[in-house]
Amino acid sequence: MDAEVAIATLEREAASFAALLHPDLLGRSVPSCPGWSLGDLARHLGRIHRWARSAILEGPSEEPEASADPDDVQPWFEEGAADLAATLRSLPADEPCWTFADPPTVQFWMRRQAHETALHHWDAATSVGKTSASTTTWLSTASTR
Repeated sequence: MDAEVAIATLEREAASFAALLHPDLLGRSVPSCPGWSLGDLARHLGRIHRWARSAILEGPSEEPEASADPDDVQPWFEEGAADLAATLRSLPADEPCWTFADPPTVQFWMRRQAHETALHHWDAATSVGKTSASTTTWLSTASTR
C-alpha cells in the first residue's frame, strides 16, 4: 500500500469514526466486538493510535491510558489520530522503527493503522445502525493492499 494512500485512509476512517462518538451513543454495544461498548472501542482505538505513535518514535511501550469522561472521548480520540497521522506523514516509509512483525519500518505502521482504523470504523458504524459503503468496499479488498 502506498504511504499517502495509507495515511489518507487512516485520516478518513478516523474522522468518520470520530463523528460517531456522541456521548449518548458511547454505551451502545458493538456486536462485532462482544462485551464492548462504543466507548470501549473508541478508547481501545485511541490507545492503539497513541501506542503505535510511541512505538514508531521510541520503541515498545505500555498502552497509554484513555479518557474516562464521555464528553472528552471524541476530542481525545481525534487528537490521538491526528498526532499519529502527522507522525506518519513526517517520516519516510522505509524509516526503521520497532514493530511486532515485518517489515520493521514506518510503512508497517502506515498499513497496519489504516487497516485497524477502517475495521474499527466499520465496527462502530454498525453498532449505531450505520454502514459506510466505501469502508466496506475498502475492507473487502484490504488483504491485497
